[in-house]
Amino acid sequence: MSLIHAFSPLEHFELNYYTYIYNAFYDFSITSSFIFLLSMLFFLVYFALLLSNTTVVPGFSQLVLENIFIFVLSIFKQQVQSVRALRFFPLMFTLFIYIFLLNFTSLYVYGSSLTGHIMVTMFFSFGIFFSLIIIGFLNYGLKFLSLFVPQNVPNVLLDFIIIIEIFSFAIRPFSLSIRLFANMLAGHTLMGIFAKFTAYVIKNFFIFF
Repeated sequence: MSLIHAFSPLEHFELNYYTYIYNAFYDFSITSSFIFLLSMLFFLVYFALLLSNTTVVPGFSQLVLENIFIFVLSIFKQQVQSVRALRFFPLMFTLFIYIFLLNFTSLYVYGSSLTGHIMVTMFFSFGIFFSLIIIGFLNYGLKFLSLFVPQNVPNVLLDFIIIIEIFSFAIRPFSLSIRLFANMLAGHTLMGIFAKFTAYVIKNFFIFF
């Protein structure tokens, strides 16, 4: 479908069914998102081959990957001062690379923007959020709740500040998931609108183009 014949800039976020396969319990239908995830196997194979052929003197691909790793690690150290938290960095780096690939590959022609769906971004944010709470209680017990009690606050404002801290902590997964979803949705919608307008100008008023 060309941009001239696109009916809506939101078509990029629709799930197109190519084959309907149902049984009594599961849906095995082949959709555009399924094919999109299969295309992600290219990056999986690429990184697997890259990590299996590491050398002391890195090549170009290995050097790029190492620079990305060091860049993300430096940001992680700026945000988290605890040395114990470094054991969670492989998880954070994997999550960073995966979300980056989802955002980058959503620019494919006829592709699908998975991070433009609120359920995908909420899966990431709530998964990390509840994992953080479980790890906090396992490591610190009930002392983990001291996170919501600020220091050097007058007793008159303490109860009010604790409520604000709990509320701001609770809405964090919502704000993070909605922010990524809204950025992808607004960005792709804006690109679609400008692309349709450009195609219309080229077709009908080429002199202005």
